[in-house]
Amino acid sequence: MADPLQGPRLKLERANRHIDELKEAIDRWGATNPQERIATENDPEPGDLTYRIRVKREPPPEWGPIVGDALHNLRTALDLLAEQLILNGGEAPTDTSGFPLGWSKKVFENTVANKLPGVSGRALRIVKAMKPYNGGNPCLWLLHRLNIADKHHLLVPVAVGQYRIRHRTFAGRVDHFPEGVREFVDGLELTLTPTRPPKPLKDGDVLMVMRAATRREGDPHPNFDVAIVVWETGTGADGQPVVGLLREIGGSVARLLNAMERWVF
Repeated sequence: MADPLQGPRLKLERANRHIDELKEAIDRWGATNPQERIATENDPEPGDLTYRIRVKREPPPEWGPIVGDALHNLRTALDLLAEQLILNGGEAPTDTSGFPLGWSKKVFENTVANKLPGVSGRALRIVKAMKPYNGGNPCLWLLHRLNIADKHHLLVPVAVGQYRIRHRTFAGRVDHFPEGVREFVDGLELTLTPTRPPKPLKDGDVLMVMRAATRREGDPHPNFDVAIVVWETGTGADGQPVVGLLREIGGSVARLLNAMERWVF
């Protein structure tokens, strides 16, 4: 192979095509109004206004394999890069070689030499600068965790409520944000968002309650965002929109390839 990075770049390109496919599918699904906001007066108290979600269509499970294919190609791009780095250093890849991703910085440092035998000092410095371990590079660590999870069960994207309210005349009190809220005031615009990752939406879930004591005549209805995420508790991916997350991971892989192209190959 004339270009040592051809394999990794082809895998990255394939991953990006899967991500584009997923985005197009999510956009088509969203255009069908699958989640509807319902406002109910006098609930739970007289004068209160309660907003609930009506789930008419769940995100299709067919999106899961697309997510898994994108992750697999991104992870494989790293391992193909590792193989080329080893060959470039005059060694032969082994069954234990591959791109190192550690559960901690210490684990990474203890395994990098075994994973990348014979690799040049410059290449090793670039790999170490990427901090591909838990607590170092969150994108590469999520790639590692999610790719492993995909090998054991289907990664099914789910819809979550962003609980974001934006308008310029709101002056009321908001209750019943299940995960708590953080307030941001920008001029006359108020934004409320969860302080912790939101949970997957279920039909009838309460989005928020506007209390009668602070409601004003003519207050506009808030806007609620619905995001599609991969729900994998303990990975750090919970609540992160899946397309943006995959693009960030792909960006980390691309930056690593670009650095190797510039300084090593």
